[in-house]
Amino acid sequence: MFNTFKCKLLLTRLETTLISLLVSAASAHSASAQPAIEPAKAAVLERDDLLIRLSKDGGCIEDLQLKSFKEKLNGTENARVTAGHFPCRGLGLKISDQDLRSQPAETTVNGAGSVTVIQKTQNLEISKSLQLREPFTGELSVVLKNTGTSPFSGSLAVDLGAVSELRDAGSLFGHQTLEYREAVYLIGEKLTRVKLPFENEPKREVLSESLAVKPEWVAANSLYFVLALLPKSQEVFDIKVLRTGYNSAVNRTSVPDLTLYEFWLSTTVNDLAPAASKTITFDLFAGPKSKSALNSAFSSKNLSKNIDFGFFSVVAWPLFYVLKWFEMLTRNWGVAIILLTLVLKIVLYPLTEKAFVAGKKMQALQPELNALKEKFKDDKQAQQKEMMSMMAQRGVNPMSGCLPILPQLPIFFGLNAVLMHTFELRHAPFAFWLKDLTARDPLYITPVIMAVLMYVQQKLTPAPASMDPAQQKMMQFLPLIFAVFMLTYPSGLVVYIITNTVLSLIQQKYMMRKYADL
Repeated sequence: MFNTFKCKLLLTRLETTLISLLVSAASAHSASAQPAIEPAKAAVLERDDLLIRLSKDGGCIEDLQLKSFKEKLNGTENARVTAGHFPCRGLGLKISDQDLRSQPAETTVNGAGSVTVIQKTQNLEISKSLQLREPFTGELSVVLKNTGTSPFSGSLAVDLGAVSELRDAGSLFGHQTLEYREAVYLIGEKLTRVKLPFENEPKREVLSESLAVKPEWVAANSLYFVLALLPKSQEVFDIKVLRTGYNSAVNRTSVPDLTLYEFWLSTTVNDLAPAASKTITFDLFAGPKSKSALNSAFSSKNLSKNIDFGFFSVVAWPLFYVLKWFEMLTRNWGVAIILLTLVLKIVLYPLTEKAFVAGKKMQALQPELNALKEKFKDDKQAQQKEMMSMMAQRGVNPMSGCLPILPQLPIFFGLNAVLMHTFELRHAPFAFWLKDLTARDPLYITPVIMAVLMYVQQKLTPAPASMDPAQQKMMQFLPLIFAVFMLTYPSGLVVYIITNTVLSLIQQKYMMRKYADL
């Protein structure tokens, strides 16, 4: 078994080397002339809160684990900030055209929170130091020393180690959860997000590029975790996010499940004299995409903009704060969702009542509208004109029935963004079988309950006068279609819809009694 393990390890290393040669043939050629460094074993930094493993070649972060969090609910493995099959992922270096990610490195661990990686080219010695602070923060410094006899001019580039989502991540019946991998950077007030999906047939392409800029930070994100660099010096940087054109797999017999991306932050070094040194430093954050954690680490750098509530963020952020306040009161995010839904139903009740009254008036007017349809069946234009005139005389607005729906749409999508992207909700239980409100219902019970309640609500709601029988029949299938659609959505969102539907039914019963004589 030990020999089999060694063979698999050898095949993986050989595959890494071959792809590195294909992607960077020029650097491989120049590397042959470099002075040799005796490679050390992979270095490990371990503290109570995290574990960092650095690759033997390249001295990159091949694994970064947060011990305070677990990868899966009720699992034993620590949550990972970085991922990928190739050892050299985060904080790999390039010097001009020389790719140091596959080159030998001399790594020295200085206690639990410090490590130094030294690499050499023909004319340079590159020293990369990582100093960890608490919590989730540190400092990365890269020192270039000219060991040649003539001035050096070139570029220094750091790879953030961004990777794609796994194949089938977040799919309806797949076993992989949603990952939401992306490369993000902030320049002034401009935030750029580049999604990193798995591609069946990737082609090499530059996805985003910003030249000669001073970024506040650059970050490689997953759904709940982030690895970010914040430049401390005044250098001007180039930022490039690219797809390499290659997919990777765990081994030769596995189906490729990752698309290889690169996320480079580079700066130019001009006329570095012999024996002189140049130091470039960054603050580092490696931890959860929690607003409190991001703000407490680097509040002045707007690092909390990593949290992506999308187009409806203007609605999502107030919902987040109200939801968090309810959670502080109840100590249960599921109960907080129910209370938030109750508040929203109370606020929106005047619109709901107005729509109900309009629906009742339309029902009373329906026989006369049908008579007009029959009278002007050969003249559609006259039919519409007469119907609109009659509804105006009776004080009926056919669009009133849409009033409660309009504000609910941004609330729905805003709450979905909150439930999906809020770290505090990760692995947060509600009750019974719902152990994680950010994950789909494992038993698919809540989508079924939702569909039944929506069907009941549909039967109690008067159909618009303008809707023909064929459309009404199609609407009967809407609860089923919506239930299938919600199978992959966070169970917390389904709890919101169920609560909203139950409260709507109660309101409807009350209004039917109140306006029974209308």
